[in-house]
Amino acid sequence: MKKNPPHEMRLGLLALSLLLVLASPQAMASEGNISPTDKYAWSETSGWINFRPADGGVIVHPTYLSGYAWGENIGWIKLGSDTGGPYANTTNTNWGVNRDASGNLSGYGWGTDVGWINFRPTHGGVTIDPGTGSFDGYAWSENTGWIHFKGTGGVAYNVAIRPEPVITSGDRVTFTVGHPGSFAVTATGYPTPTLSKTGALPMGITFNPATGILGGTPAPGTAGIYPLTFRAHNGVGADGVQDFTLTVAQTPGITSENHATFIPGSFGLFTVKATGIPTPALGRSGGLPDGVTFADNGNGTATLSGTPAAGTTGSYPLTFTAHNGADSDATQDFTLTVTLSAFTFNDDQGRAALCVDNLRGTWIYVVLKGLGSGSYTGTGRFTSRGNVLWLYGMDSGRWGLNLLYNDKAKRAMATFGDRASGVRSSLIDTDTTDNPPGCD
Repeated sequence: MKKNPPHEMRLGLLALSLLLVLASPQAMASEGNISPTDKYAWSETSGWINFRPADGGVIVHPTYLSGYAWGENIGWIKLGSDTGGPYANTTNTNWGVNRDASGNLSGYGWGTDVGWINFRPTHGGVTIDPGTGSFDGYAWSENTGWIHFKGTGGVAYNVAIRPEPVITSGDRVTFTVGHPGSFAVTATGYPTPTLSKTGALPMGITFNPATGILGGTPAPGTAGIYPLTFRAHNGVGADGVQDFTLTVAQTPGITSENHATFIPGSFGLFTVKATGIPTPALGRSGGLPDGVTFADNGNGTATLSGTPAAGTTGSYPLTFTAHNGADSDATQDFTLTVTLSAFTFNDDQGRAALCVDNLRGTWIYVVLKGLGSGSYTGTGRFTSRGNVLWLYGMDSGRWGLNLLYNDKAKRAMATFGDRASGVRSSLIDTDTTDNPPGCD
């Protein structure tokens, strides 16, 4: 009468033995939904098997079983792999006990000391009465023989689903704006419990108490988190209550510019910005120049920054990705340009321009000390901030190059000065014969 498990499953027996010895049933963190009084099966060779032990516990779902039972002489018995059911029972990663609409069980459980336990063996089988939730019949262990789920002789015993209602489905789901979603709320108990919900739903989503289906297509503008409470009631004991979280996600998008320019030897900063609910994580693919890094800030932004090293001029094609688990990721093709080119600096009214050479950074400037009592001559590099070029490497809050337009004289004048003391110099360079390309 012994029925062997599939060949593939026997190949995985050693791996499963190691897995289950290391895995703790306490990690299930569930007492299951087996009756606290009707919870024992019996084996002539293994003794009592408790389907509602203090740690572990078996959960009977509408289409499968999960969790742990405890044998007083054989230790833990696991009713399904961690993939969740229903189970295919074709490999050592998708095994477990299934339940059909008539209450018939099939598939395999596993115990380190008893091996495979077949719930639909030849000349046997286990069923759950749809009207009472009571188990009956025989399962077969390859190493210890028959396991009986109901006895009516001198010592009566039985395994049964607890009659009071218990919600067995998960406590959260995520839908996406503009995309249909569905989630089944399930409960056990005898008589069959009725379901109800409290808490507001987003537009486009409904809950059907008769079927337990929470579903629909979230309308635009409904992204967010919706706390709900589901209740199962059948008049036996206390109602089953579950706090539930519905998250409506908004597909991510990248809203920042698709290009930036950095200069070798000068610090550059660019902020990548993304939208979406939940807040997207940002990632990058593509190589960066030496001295430049990319970092996700964890708040829907990321920072591209650093000082490009000498010799890194060129174009760097990048791809930014925003991910929040809502439907598909958002991507943006981005170009980082590292250039030595000069740029034109305009006055605040756009009527005059001064060409600044960031390649050499060797503007000669004269700063008057007091009223012509002396002067200081040197070289430096400038960085643009608003309508002022600040001298790089000096106190950026004091020393600035300002381009002004004199309405009366109808000509532009560039001055360099110390904002703190009010001392200013005259135009730094008026000779255009040595300007870099593009600055003539």
